[in-house]
Amino acid sequence: MREKLIKSPLKRAFVLFSIISLLTYLLSPIIIVSDAFLVKTTFVSALCKVKSSKQNIEEEGSQSPALTPLLQTQIREAIALSTKSSRDINAAYQAANTLWPSILYKEDKKTTTLGPKIELLCRALYATTLTQIGRDKDAVDVYNGSILLAESQLLDVNRNGDIDSGKTSELKKTLGDVRMGCGRSLQRLMRYREASKQFKKCADENKQNQIGIDALCSSALCLLRLNNSYSAYSLLKESCQILSSKDEEILEGIDGNVAGMLGILKVVLGVTDGPEGIALLKYASEESKKKGSISILYQWLYAVSFVDVSSEKNINLKQNNSRMISAFVERTRNLDDYDFFLQLAAVNQSPFDEPALVHLDDKVLLNQLLSSNLTQTETQRHGKNLCWPKGFILPQEKENLLEHIKKEGHYKKWILKERAGYGSHGNSIIDVRKLIETPFLERYTTQEPILCQQLIDPPLLINGKKFSLRLFVLYFSRSETSTLDSLPVYISSEGLIKIASAQYNNTSKSSNEIHMTNSGCYREGEESMTQFDFNYLRKEIGKDNFLQVWDSIKSSVACVMKRYKSSLLLTKTSFGNDKISEVRNDVLSSLPKIMGFDYIIDTSFKPWLMEVNRFPGLEPRGKCDKIVKQTVLRDAWGIAAEIYSVEHKDICSESESCSCCFEEL
Repeated sequence: MREKLIKSPLKRAFVLFSIISLLTYLLSPIIIVSDAFLVKTTFVSALCKVKSSKQNIEEEGSQSPALTPLLQTQIREAIALSTKSSRDINAAYQAANTLWPSILYKEDKKTTTLGPKIELLCRALYATTLTQIGRDKDAVDVYNGSILLAESQLLDVNRNGDIDSGKTSELKKTLGDVRMGCGRSLQRLMRYREASKQFKKCADENKQNQIGIDALCSSALCLLRLNNSYSAYSLLKESCQILSSKDEEILEGIDGNVAGMLGILKVVLGVTDGPEGIALLKYASEESKKKGSISILYQWLYAVSFVDVSSEKNINLKQNNSRMISAFVERTRNLDDYDFFLQLAAVNQSPFDEPALVHLDDKVLLNQLLSSNLTQTETQRHGKNLCWPKGFILPQEKENLLEHIKKEGHYKKWILKERAGYGSHGNSIIDVRKLIETPFLERYTTQEPILCQQLIDPPLLINGKKFSLRLFVLYFSRSETSTLDSLPVYISSEGLIKIASAQYNNTSKSSNEIHMTNSGCYREGEESMTQFDFNYLRKEIGKDNFLQVWDSIKSSVACVMKRYKSSLLLTKTSFGNDKISEVRNDVLSSLPKIMGFDYIIDTSFKPWLMEVNRFPGLEPRGKCDKIVKQTVLRDAWGIAAEIYSVEHKDICSESESCSCCFEEL
């Protein structure tokens, strides 16, 4: 889903920071009802078109002796680099690591006095640029400082009795934008509880406007990620005073995303107060047809929501919804409609996917899931291992790591992976000699757990460069009556080969350029990275070698998902220390969940699993990328409709089967 650009010119003197604040809200990957991982809508270019930007800096400079002509020049340069950072990672690194710190902080790390307006502007852009290079932890600190600064300015305005409502509203909007940026960084870090609180504050401070509505939905989403379905429902209900009545006519005017989230929660939780869940879903479905900002997720959920309605008087509604399902799937078969393509991709970020999937997405939890030895059944069915490199969680397993290195020290390089890293961000390569140094290991004694894993070295190369494989795996979450064998998993024959930017043996290049192949390594002038489809790999390594790799990958994926499902179902009510789904039913289990499995191949043509991405970017980044992702999205929804048709033949007789890139494991 793409954000709409502001059409009317901004005239106020505070326009520069208003634009930058909006950029912190738009630059981050956002979807109104999704995790902040999917769509990167870049509004930075608008910054260069704002004629008052230069004038605003110069006016502020005349009022603040600290804002010298040299400092003004540095700020403009930093703004230009931040603008460029959305398409060039080098610009992002230069702005975030060098320019913004030199502008904002003196050598003693104390904040430079820039004047309130310019300081807020710089902090906001600095935080945004930090998120571009995956430094969300640092961005949270900068955002928090900006929040304190904005709150202080609001207090000063009120204390001085300033009744300029325009100035107050601008400051409130600025505070809201910064809170949203902070919340999204926390969300990307999987710190969902903190993110929910930040979004809730933003919603409370911005009632009755769009940013408040977006914050409300984001807060509820984070609660759902934590599996707090009832808390999410209470939050949404309390924020919608009109929902105390069963009169469906009063729904007019309520935000479609709020209505949709409330509706599906009422259906799933069996809540009966206020308007029926079906009525809310219907309203959200209709709103999504009229407004691009409302998720098309609710069209599908409304269409399948009559499955448990057995009353004879609803048979016509069931048949009508069957036609809606067919029409929805038919539309997915022609994804030339780019807006619909993006909206469909956004559904994969659904607030209602299985909360326990965090155990695949979180690298520390994934290692815990996969590090134990294979059972005899797993060995017989899926091969000798999971294709998961040996790893240790620091600081808990520091002694085990040192013992392993002492015993099997032939691994020269290791990779450190933050639990919530994405797009190669949060990963760093380290030599074993540095790894065993006491000062280095002591660095991780108090920090959040991090995965230290053997680096596959040497890897198989293509034209002298390292590459990785992105596999798409389709999964349907459990319903209340699910068994282990009734949770199908599919693997797509369509995928992507992502190639690093530098030659593997080029010692003059950085480790990131040599080893990292993900979308976090894009540069200006490139589509995002060099990538191809699987046909390219088949030609490069030969058909027989490709089949060997593919068979091993299928075995690995099957084994990983078997472990996940076994742990999920056998524990019934818990998975690790977290409660699993409080409520699941056929409505939510009808949603296709697409995950990204990333593999590296070694020189013996053995694949090794690097990570599982719960929210793989499904928006296109190039021609090849677009074709693959369109096929994956189309066929995933085709399978969803086919499964629904088999289970409910009485109302889905119009569903048709078609050729598909997915194979059931």
